[in-house]
Amino acid sequence: MPKATTPPALAIHQPPLPPSSAAARARAVATRLAALPAALLLGLVRLYQLTLSPALPAIFGPACGCRFYPTCSHYASEALRTHGALYGTWLTLVRLLKCTPLHPGGLDPVPPRPPARRRNSRPTCSRIATNRAAATQAFATARGANEAAAPAAALTTSSKVLTLSLN
Repeated sequence: MPKATTPPALAIHQPPLPPSSAAARARAVATRLAALPAALLLGLVRLYQLTLSPALPAIFGPACGCRFYPTCSHYASEALRTHGALYGTWLTLVRLLKCTPLHPGGLDPVPPRPPARRRNSRPTCSRIATNRAAATQAFATARGANEAAAPAAALTTSSKVLTLSLN
């Protein structure tokens, strides 16, 4: 009599996610994790605004107010939202160091975030690009002029241009 075989365990198998959606999810998780320190710092600023900030004028008198607009705590929250934890904290510290009786105060907005660079673009030097374009044009002109008279004509043309530009 043949032995009874047990059927293999039925595993629920989900097809793997396409790489694009898995990569998009990973990017979204990384973005949320990167924003976590800024969110924690924003929570501390908000806690200060709700608890300690209203108590300061009651303790030190009505003259204890911020000499800047927006106030330092609002500046800190905006800097953290706009620039993230590291640079936002740096901007906040610089602002707090300005908060002395020697500084006149006034309007001091958070600097705007610089435009994001495209991922696949390489930085280029405009001077090199300009020199390369001029060299390419000069090479094409010299290559096209095989006759001996052409350089003389180019020289007279360029001297005429110089003469015209000087007059």
